[in-house]
Amino acid sequence: MRKPGSAGGLDCPFLRPVTVDHLWMYPTGVFCRLPSGRVRVPCPDTVTRTCTNGLYLDCSNYRRFRQPDTA
Repeated sequence: MRKPGSAGGLDCPFLRPVTVDHLWMYPTGVFCRLPSGRVRVPCPDTVTRTCTNGLYLDCSNYRRFRQPDTA
């Protein structure tokens, strides 16, 4: 699994690296920190399939919390 930010802008902006992994019940490299403060831990398949390859635009959490475009 890649680290967040390694795909050159394809990673979800809400992904954060796990820094103290002994506190987690399941081993994971990233978690999703939403602007509301809520934390979500996606399964490794979701991280690979959606969060780190540009498909996070289809994620319901991303759509709910993204900033509106200011052009």
